[in-house]
Amino acid sequence: MTLPRKITQKAVRALLNGGTFRSGNTVVGNGVLSLHGSKIVKVEDGAVWIRTGGYETQTTKERLNGVPGVQIYQQRGQWYLNGEAWADTSAWTRI
Repeated sequence: MTLPRKITQKAVRALLNGGTFRSGNTVVGNGVLSLHGSKIVKVEDGAVWIRTGGYETQTTKERLNGVPGVQIYQQRGQWYLNGEAWADTSAWTRI
């Protein structure tokens, strides 16, 4: 497993601490982490929710893998979340 990029580390830290962050295509604010304008992580009432926002890209996967408790990998086109097939990656999933 590779370590998250610095941009991912900073974005997730800001998200989990209720802060803001902006760098290139990644924006954090109001408890949401967005990539290219698509919300992919949100924190609500202490719970963390993730989704791909319909974009199953390497960058989306890398940002999501920066969230504690999330391990995503892809095999033969299927995305896996914490060892289980992730059937609907575009729907919000609670971590």
